[in-house]
Amino acid sequence: MNVSGVGTSQYADIGADRMTGSELGKDAFLSILVSQLQHQDPLTPMENTDFIAQMAQFSALEQMQSLNTSFMASQATGMIGKYVYAEIADENGQKVPVFGKVDGVTMVKGKARLCVGDTSVPADKVTEVYDSGALEKSDIKDTLLQGSGLIGKYVTGAAVEDGGIVAVEGVVESLSVSGGTVYAAVGAHEVAIADITSIREP
Repeated sequence: MNVSGVGTSQYADIGADRMTGSELGKDAFLSILVSQLQHQDPLTPMENTDFIAQMAQFSALEQMQSLNTSFMASQATGMIGKYVYAEIADENGQKVPVFGKVDGVTMVKGKARLCVGDTSVPADKVTEVYDSGALEKSDIKDTLLQGSGLIGKYVTGAAVEDGGIVAVEGVVESLSVSGGTVYAAVGAHEVAIADITSIREP
């Protein structure tokens, strides 16, 4: 089965809900320029070369942002038809696991969002991508769906570490897949779903 992890840095600029300092738009740039002109020292006014240099920098930044948006949209489009796993925040700020097949991609304010069932998922929240054909022929899909309900729950179980068995207990933070097995991240430990012996609310 083809399973690939997706680091958040790969989609670092996708799904951000606020504008960062490197994402100035035309209006913001013009506002800054006007402010500079209004508050410049009349004895040493801004020279044409300074103005041209700022315009050139803004133009280069705008082109880079355009290329970045196109690249990120292309990356997101490549996930259509595949299964993804992500964790997004609900209205209360709590992490909610999302797992399903990507049906399409939409662009919201220049940011790519994946259509997973009825949920719109920011592409930067995707942590795992699964080949749909291989996944549908295995039981990992069902295990992930069942295991997603463990996130945020307090569990006890056992993990194999350094050739020995270690007792583990704690809150499940996330899920991952390795070698066809679904693991729950509990603190610094990775516990196979099948090795979890008890579940309760934290």
